[in-house]
Order: sequence, then C-alpha cells, then structure tokens
Amino acid sequence: MKEEKYTKVFEIKVSPADLSFDMGWLIYNHKLAKQDAEKAFKKLNEAEKIQFFISLSPYERYLKTSGIAKCHMVTYINKRYYENEYPEAVSIKKFNPMLADFARSKTSRK
Repeated sequence: MKEEKYTKVFEIKVSPADLSFDMGWLIYNHKLAKQDAEKAFKKLNEAEKIQFFISLSPYERYLKTSGIAKCHMVTYINKRYYENEYPEAVSIKKFNPMLADFARSKTSRK
C-alpha cells in the first residue's frame, strides 16, 4: 500500500503486534487476580497469545448478547476460552418477516 501520494505526506511503517501481558491486561479490562493472570499468560506460546488477542472482541460481543458475566483473565486463559468459536451477532433483517411479526405478537403484552 505504499502509493506515491501517501508516501509524500506520511511515512508508513509496519511494526510487530504487542503481545505482552500488560497489553492483554489493558485490553481484557477485568482487573482482578493480576498475579495469577500474569503467571498463566507467561505459559502461553506465541500462537496461543495471538489467538488470545484475536478472540477478545468476539468474546465481548458474546457477553453483551448473552448477559453472562465476564470471567477473570486467569480463568479465560486456563480454561482456554480463547479457542471457543463465539457466535456472530444475528441481524434481525436476515429473519423471515412473518416469523418476526409472529414473535412480536406472542411477546407483546395485552
């Protein structure tokens, strides 16, 4: 993506991702049991650390839609939750309109 019009204005650099515990602690944002989490994080190899960081966004979306409480980071690592395949958010537009109307009629209070 180093086009001339961009390189005249900007300097484009590619840097490796920060796979440190401190960055994981910051992104996970559930600040309990830090020592235990750091100990578990250090046991992960590089591929597992990458998986850990990639899985955080789908995990957050899953928690919002399911209403489940967020677990401690040490539990997330030790139980290997980063290997889970969290369902994508379902758009209502993809549903059959007749089914949506039927569901609304059954859930509306009279």
